[in-house]
Amino acid sequence: MSRLGRALFACAVLAIARLAVALGESGSHAAPSGQGLWVRISPDRQSHTFRRGAIGLSIEASQLSSEVIGSQERSLVALLQRLGPATLRVGGNSADRAWWTAGSEAKPDWATSTVTPANLERLRALLDAAGWQAVLTVNLGHFEPRRAASEAQAAARILGPRLRAIEIGNEPNGFGSPVKKLRSPTYGVDDYLRELNSYRTSIAAAVPGVSFAGPDLSFAPSSHTWLPAIAAMGVSPFGEFTHHYYPTAYNLPDGHCKNTPYPTARDLLAPSVRESEDVLIGRLTAAGKDAHIPAVVSETNTTASCNTAGGPDTSPVFASALWALDWTLRATSAGVSSLNFHGKFGPCSTYSFSPICIPRGSQLENPVPRPVYSGLLAATYLEGGRFVRVSIGGERTAGGEVTAYATRHRDGRVTLAVVDFLPRGRTSTAIFARGFASASTRLLRAPSIHAKNRIRFGGRAIGAAEAARPPAAPLQRRGGSFRLAVPAGSAQIVTLRPAGG
Repeated sequence: MSRLGRALFACAVLAIARLAVALGESGSHAAPSGQGLWVRISPDRQSHTFRRGAIGLSIEASQLSSEVIGSQERSLVALLQRLGPATLRVGGNSADRAWWTAGSEAKPDWATSTVTPANLERLRALLDAAGWQAVLTVNLGHFEPRRAASEAQAAARILGPRLRAIEIGNEPNGFGSPVKKLRSPTYGVDDYLRELNSYRTSIAAAVPGVSFAGPDLSFAPSSHTWLPAIAAMGVSPFGEFTHHYYPTAYNLPDGHCKNTPYPTARDLLAPSVRESEDVLIGRLTAAGKDAHIPAVVSETNTTASCNTAGGPDTSPVFASALWALDWTLRATSAGVSSLNFHGKFGPCSTYSFSPICIPRGSQLENPVPRPVYSGLLAATYLEGGRFVRVSIGGERTAGGEVTAYATRHRDGRVTLAVVDFLPRGRTSTAIFARGFASASTRLLRAPSIHAKNRIRFGGRAIGAAEAARPPAAPLQRRGGSFRLAVPAGSAQIVTLRPAGG
């Protein structure tokens, strides 16, 4: 190469390096294509804290009457303990059709389930065994403030310190929709706030000092006006701002829903999904800042539908693990306080998106983790630290198909997550920054993004019986940096340790 050529090459390398440093904070950002895949970590450029317990779950209120809820289900407790201690939200669409009674009243025709003090006792046993807390949703769909106050009072007495907050209604911005039909089509945010005030007054009188979470909005166009209107109130009625999110959707014709095609695994992992997530994160965190309270994604999972939970090509497959890992880190690195992944602890359905459910033909005490659970488990390795700046570039990054996040812990360790969404392609090489004495990695992988089984994390299957963390493979150090093989359609959780760490 001529002297001029070498000079031009050096300038190009310097320009790429400067561009990489300029790429945003602790998240996924495309860089110009080059040879291999490289990741640069800036441990001193810290931002949001990824608090322990930020990765929670959510279940339907109708599940409170299920026999699955109870501390005797050791497998369920073990699976919760591996993610937590965290928060279990009890809500969903069934919350506004659940009937609370402290006596022997028969439920009305509109009610699809009954909640009693005995159900709350079982919930307390589960929370105690797992070390979790709960957010309990009371029925706003059928307007009865006094009955809701009775339920909140019983919950405070029975759950005690395990009760984190009360939610009032589920997705109230959809109450007037032709699917829910819980209010007139003209029901708006002002109507909701008047009803909310009645509930808060009744509940606060029955349970002084109770904390409220809300407004628990759905990811619908109406939230674009509801969210800023509620956030702009002088004094927030909530202790945390809650919102729902589902990246893909479809409906089967049943008289209420428009027939739409099933989303695919590739749809779930498409860059457009991550763009949509960034929009929601921006709106939600802005609302939280305006209201001076934490922003929470209180209900989320792979696929929404008005007549079934999950999707056959997105929910019970490995793609959901990669999506859940990236979505969790994308949201929390941008300032979202926590997320609750929705589902049921009951039988696994064909379309089930539940992180934990019971295989057909199995006993109630044998729930199992689904693919999305493995992504959540991998994300917990970054908890307890503060997100640091990450730059990523090289091959397979131009379309945003590879993302990276990292957190720095108090002992100086840095935990890095690298997620490759592409379903095929040759293995790339990642080069990490200098400054660490040793590094090791745990690979999250399956035969394909469509796989329902043979999912491995650190070389092990993920099940309820494994209490110990899977082993990590050491990485070779070359001149102060480390090299890592990143297969397509996989994720790596890398731990980098400073000298003496």
